[in-house]
Amino acid sequence: MNLEIHLVIARLREKLESKRLHLALRAPDVTHSKDCADNRACSNAWDSSWLNTIGRKVLHPDVFRPPISEVKNCAESLQVPEMCHECFTQVASAVRDIQVWDFEDELIKKAVDLLTVPAMDVALPLNGGDPMDI
Repeated sequence: MNLEIHLVIARLREKLESKRLHLALRAPDVTHSKDCADNRACSNAWDSSWLNTIGRKVLHPDVFRPPISEVKNCAESLQVPEMCHECFTQVASAVRDIQVWDFEDELIKKAVDLLTVPAMDVALPLNGGDPMDI
């Protein structure tokens, strides 16, 4: 394995870890309904549930962590009874619609694309843009 291949694989792993960390620690924002009695309590319940369920799955230390598609299914079925119903309905809809769930496939495709070009085109720029950015 040459240096360029090693760099692409290392950069892929780094990007995947970074995206997973962000997803685990940053739940989609709650849009509160006008009938929400306590916005802070509602948001705290959501953030706590996200971190304790989704965050734990995404950052599981095992080599065989669940793929993001499986985590998405878990996020879509997450229940937070401590939230008011209207706020929960809105954030549950946002979880289904956000685009964050596709990063694994997109990054792996970019890495494969970089590795399948002729060798002289694989060289990563040292001070330019990152070809692994999505």
